[in-house]
Amino acid sequence: RFSRTLARCGYVSVTGNSRGHDLATALHVEGLEPALGGAWWEDLEDSADDVAAWVDCTLELGSRDVVLVGHSLGALKAIIYGARRCDPRVRGIVLASAPSPSVLASIGQDEALRAEAEGMVAQGRGADLLPFGSVPPFLGTPSAGTFLSLSRAGGEVYGGHIARLRCPLFAFYGTEEAHIGTRDDLDALQHCALAAPRVDIAMFEGADHHYRGHRDEVAARIAGWIQEIAP
Repeated sequence: RFSRTLARCGYVSVTGNSRGHDLATALHVEGLEPALGGAWWEDLEDSADDVAAWVDCTLELGSRDVVLVGHSLGALKAIIYGARRCDPRVRGIVLASAPSPSVLASIGQDEALRAEAEGMVAQGRGADLLPFGSVPPFLGTPSAGTFLSLSRAGGEVYGGHIARLRCPLFAFYGTEEAHIGTRDDLDALQHCALAAPRVDIAMFEGADHHYRGHRDEVAARIAGWIQEIAP
């Protein structure tokens, strides 16, 4: 729905999977043994390579530059890419329902679980899943390595990465997803993005984490923002 609305507004959009798509997937790379991928076997530090591939793909289709639109965990990946690559082709970044610092911090609060995950990684068992029900429900049952990657993400994304972004940002939540982020989190994000030339924020009344019933409204707002930053 986002893509169709953006197309009506005159913008090409490319939607691509990363190695973290779905809960679990087999990754096939020529010349290598199949590897585990998906959200339960992902290292967020690798996500910049995935985003880079899709940026290149989009530009090869004839675009001059791009705006990254990341939803939920994808918003964190957009931040990581922007901070690590400083890609001048990226004119702006849209953060749709990025997990807030408090949400990310909650992942690593259980010291016993963190110690168990660290022990599993040290034993070469980082790809093993953590015990069912031991992790916050919105994460499901990730591997030990992915759990540690996510628990590090809070400090890295909000403590450093976001301050290095040098392009305009547009961040928003729905009012019905306070478990992911709130208006206060948007205000804090504005203060963290020290190098961004502008940071715009919005709350979409009545929208949940998946923006059901509000997708055209959100996409039209994104298109309007793109027109402002890159007419």
